[in-house]
Amino acid sequence: TELAKKGKGIIIVSSEMPELLGITDRILVMSNGQVAGIVNTKQTSQNEILRLASLHL
Repeated sequence: TELAKKGKGIIIVSSEMPELLGITDRILVMSNGQVAGIVNTKQTSQNEILRLASLHL
């Protein structure tokens, strides 16, 4: 996108998987206040994100 080409980033906080998968390049997944993983949107799935989100429960 235009912002990415300029080296800019946007932080989005959401639990809406379709939205996140549709508008992001990378997703940082948190679980119980800890970073559980950072995934490339094009190389991940909703199941992988949910798996990471449940790591620290």
